[in-house]
Amino acid sequence: VTKRLQDLFPVYCDKLEITENRKTRLELLQKAARLCEEYLKQPEQAISLYSRARELDPKNSHILRRLATLSEEQNQTMAAIEVWQTLLKTANSPDARDNIVLKIGNLWEKIGDKERAGSYYRSIVGSNAQKEALASLERIYKNDPANLALVLTEKLEKAQLDNPAKAEYYGNSQSAGRSRNAGWK
Repeated sequence: VTKRLQDLFPVYCDKLEITENRKTRLELLQKAARLCEEYLKQPEQAISLYSRARELDPKNSHILRRLATLSEEQNQTMAAIEVWQTLLKTANSPDARDNIVLKIGNLWEKIGDKERAGSYYRSIVGSNAQKEALASLERIYKNDPANLALVLTEKLEKAQLDNPAKAEYYGNSQSAGRSRNAGWK
């Protein structure tokens, strides 16, 4: 089967050379990219093909997602960030937006830019992805007391909005030097 799939790739390339129809070219590029990605295990070639497909259809979310994911897997972090940012502009739901923001924050964190990562994580505090955002903020600022204090304050403020009585207990127990569970014994 692999040999037959390997033989199929040059056919797609030949068709691409002679095809002028934009829609047909887009389909061929996506088929060839998928072939390289899933069967031939040639992620760099797949990235190249998805990039060419993106030129034909720059708002195609499937192409953009595959391109971002493959770039990320190939440690092309800046390229992945750029594509995820493009997807962020067209996210059609708050949850999709939050997931993309978390991905971008994780990528900035991966390359050591805590400020940019923190900025992305902070932008979704108060959303459905808040738990993940706050955990990420705690992780990146664990050795930075000033920023960690800000994150914990954000957490406490959110807790007050969700459950004022519980937040008051946590706030008082922390300021009194007791553990969070001290009042529950």
